[in-house]
Amino acid sequence: MSITIKNEKFDDVIIDEFGTLSFYNFTISLTPHKIFICGGETDTGQLIPQSLRERILSHIDVNENDELASSFVMAETFKDYFRENTYTDLFCFEDDIAKLSTLIIICLESPGSLVELGMFSNISDPKKILIFAPDEHVQAEDSFIYLGPLSYLKRKDKDSVHIFPWPNPNDANYADLPLVIDCIKNRLGTASKKTGFSVNNPAHVAFVIHDIIYIFYPIKDYEIQLALLSMEIEIDEMDLKRLLYLLQSMSMIGKKKYSNITFFYSLEDKKRVGFGKDKNDRIKEYKAMRLRAVQSFVLSEDESSKKRKLALKAITQMKGGE
Repeated sequence: MSITIKNEKFDDVIIDEFGTLSFYNFTISLTPHKIFICGGETDTGQLIPQSLRERILSHIDVNENDELASSFVMAETFKDYFRENTYTDLFCFEDDIAKLSTLIIICLESPGSLVELGMFSNISDPKKILIFAPDEHVQAEDSFIYLGPLSYLKRKDKDSVHIFPWPNPNDANYADLPLVIDCIKNRLGTASKKTGFSVNNPAHVAFVIHDIIYIFYPIKDYEIQLALLSMEIEIDEMDLKRLLYLLQSMSMIGKKKYSNITFFYSLEDKKRVGFGKDKNDRIKEYKAMRLRAVQSFVLSEDESSKKRKLALKAITQMKGGE
């Protein structure tokens, strides 16, 4: 007996698969963590780390598991946020970072970090922020920084600010570093691991976008928008562009250009959204959705499907042939 495999169009599969989902049933997984860290220079090329931020990252990289080490996102990653009007509003940019991050660490050791302190001091969830401040700047408790943003944050959450003696850039030994690392781990230990989906939270929408890409890669931007609209999640082109940039900068997705097309793919090995039951009271299986998506272009010989197949081959090779 022969088995007939249905030949479907990629767009039709997107509409059919995501159209049965109800975002009211979604839950968001907040792990793996994303830790946004600001502070002094890193990768200085010196044998001795020259900033507290560099010492934190060096210690984590050598002494902790790969998942924690890969959770850190540098503030410099977002230096081109204004390019092509991806973000025209700095406050919107900072708010999106805060919502998508598990934790925001600011080491007060550079002019840029002082700016970041001012930007993030009004964060809606104070448990998401962790400030390391040098005691020589705040020990008198009459400095502008202490009386201003730091005092404000400490009133909201006493564990948001920690004051330490600052490392000597000429001394490889920094006895306080283990306590600094413990502060980070303790903060992460109190972080929520799951939450209900809110269509008004851009970070939650970003996580849904990640999972659309995770299931249907290689996928184009308008196809991602089609999937969102199929779930009745309305998003315009500029908002989609903004959230795709955010996911890229957070090392959650990548993009591959093939011919005249830009395809997106996931850099994470874990889905971020629990779909729950669909409108037919059934649980959606990711693997079944993925299989149907791949079959739709592997079995087709039109130009678009050929490009998608070759893009998938290139992406698979980049990801180590998985």
